[in-house]
Amino acid sequence: MLLHKRGCGFVPLVSTCNFVINCLIGHVKLDISMAIYEQFRLMGMKPNIYTYTIMIKAYRRNGCLDEAFDLAREMEREGVVPDAFTCTALIEGLCLHWNPSFGFELLHTWRNDGVPVNAFGYNVVIHGFCREMKFQKAEDVLLEMGAHGVAPDAISYGSLINGYCKAGKVEEALRIFEEMKGRNMVPNKIQYTHLINGFCLLGKIHDAMKVFNEMKEMVMRPDVYTYTIMIKAYCRKGFLYEAFGLGDGEGGRRA
Repeated sequence: MLLHKRGCGFVPLVSTCNFVINCLIGHVKLDISMAIYEQFRLMGMKPNIYTYTIMIKAYRRNGCLDEAFDLAREMEREGVVPDAFTCTALIEGLCLHWNPSFGFELLHTWRNDGVPVNAFGYNVVIHGFCREMKFQKAEDVLLEMGAHGVAPDAISYGSLINGYCKAGKVEEALRIFEEMKGRNMVPNKIQYTHLINGFCLLGKIHDAMKVFNEMKEMVMRPDVYTYTIMIKAYCRKGFLYEAFGLGDGEGGRRA
């Protein structure tokens, strides 16, 4: 209906256009979304920061980074200043589909230009480096966050804990875990479970059980996944009594 009114000089509200585009993107219809976007532009609609951000996110999600950056350049020409969400979408695209180093460079560029970069933007870069097992670079990003007044959060530390555990560097994961607690941050169930799984994969059931018990002392109820990790670890070691004890909710007695 909106497009049929094009010949009547009708210019839709940008909020209406944003709603339509966002609905289409939500149904993974990127090609249709882009066609509708172009039609709205021809009708005289002026995109705002939200329009550009949802389109950039859609391109990023589909790995179309060239198109995403074309839109970013269009934003600049139109005088629309990017916000933290726009920047993060592009940084995430670079980290996921190209190279986290490029994402980090872009973060620096925007930060130096005065564009606000929030914790999520930094976390995307940390996650990218951890995924490539470049842990020192990830920790450098963590330090840089604090130096620029952006407080690391549970996700910042969680990416490092998970990354180190997957790489078999559980002692490093434990160091980050303790650093997190030293900053008066309470680890969540996911971070405890990553650490437990890391110790179990190395056969260090005693250490895994210590973390498991600490988790329960924090009034953080382990879920089925956490229990399964411990039970499998006990079974691999032949400690069937302890495995059955955990299955009954009694906890292991030997490691």
